[in-house]
Amino acid sequence: LDEAILNESKFDLILSTIQLSTDFPYILISPLGSTKDESKISIYINELYKTRNQKNTYSILNDFFSSDLFFTDYDSETPKDVIRFLSERLYEKRIVSEKFYDSVMDRENISPTSFEQFVAVPHPIAFDSYCSKGAICILNKPIIWGEYQVKIVILFAIKNEDRRKLKDYYSLIGDAIVDETSLKKLLIAKTYQQFIEVFSSK
Repeated sequence: LDEAILNESKFDLILSTIQLSTDFPYILISPLGSTKDESKISIYINELYKTRNQKNTYSILNDFFSSDLFFTDYDSETPKDVIRFLSERLYEKRIVSEKFYDSVMDRENISPTSFEQFVAVPHPIAFDSYCSKGAICILNKPIIWGEYQVKIVILFAIKNEDRRKLKDYYSLIGDAIVDETSLKKLLIAKTYQQFIEVFSSK
């Protein structure tokens, strides 16, 4: 085995029956195989997937959310007011057109986008934003939004080319709000970093 060539190659993991002098990750296994070997391999693969998922989460977070579109302690009485506030912030940053607010309200009139976990995820009918961003607003106190009370509003602005990413955005938020501990942290977040760290830890 030429270990110089090995070190120049790209592998996720090497299984070897002999000791190797390399910094590359490898697992020393029995020539005959054993239950212990299977366990070591399984643990490594699970950790590898976990690390990759975290990197993917970081990428989604950095692309979709930003501190300049994060707002707290907002007083509102109606969903319409919050949607208008966030729509204006997106419009100011040239992320959406002036038609964006009306499109979001058209979608809300079809069916409210609130969930029982104190979260609403409004979005327009048309995916015609100039770029894809999520504007976040944490209210001072919950408001009635459809059938549920809502304290966290995440307004989606999605450009047409990113429509397939919508599933990733929903999954990221869904995983956090179904976990009771994570949801509590989101509800009391006062800074952008506190809010984002909840998703990063999933």
